[in-house]
Amino acid sequence: MERKEKLTLNEANATDLLEQIVKERTPVALVALDYNWGAPVSGRFDRDFYQIWAAARIDLRPKCMKLLANDDQIYSPASWSDKLTFDFVKDCKTHRLYLLCGQNLFSQFAIKLETEDGQVYYDNNGGFGVNYRINPHSGRGTTAVAGDGAIWDLKGIVPVSLLWRKHDKEQP
Repeated sequence: MERKEKLTLNEANATDLLEQIVKERTPVALVALDYNWGAPVSGRFDRDFYQIWAAARIDLRPKCMKLLANDDQIYSPASWSDKLTFDFVKDCKTHRLYLLCGQNLFSQFAIKLETEDGQVYYDNNGGFGVNYRINPHSGRGTTAVAGDGAIWDLKGIVPVSLLWRKHDKEQP
């Protein structure tokens, strides 16, 4: 399964990243996140999207991977939902790679693994005690960048801006 958006990680990038950053015994983990969450104004030329790569340990016998998301700015248990299910991509050594793409963004999320024997595991920001968070209307952001034969893990969700591409006519 390939990336859905331009200038985001593809399956090969996500596989390489998984094998470098996800520890062998980690049950479930965020591999990479790419998103765009623009301001709600008319005349925008870009569109909102998210693309999340995640991994689950194969020996735990994953049944499904879900996104546990909160689209409310204040904490309320009723505002959390786990209706979004990741698509299986492939098995990679000790972990299974998954991808979830969509357009309706959320301010907080965690990744939920359900196993065939009923166990549930979460990755809510690598166990740092807070969920992954995206600032609403913050523009483009990512956790990893690939290009020129390299992949950079940014160690967090970082806002990014495209300044120039090789095929653009003029460089700023």
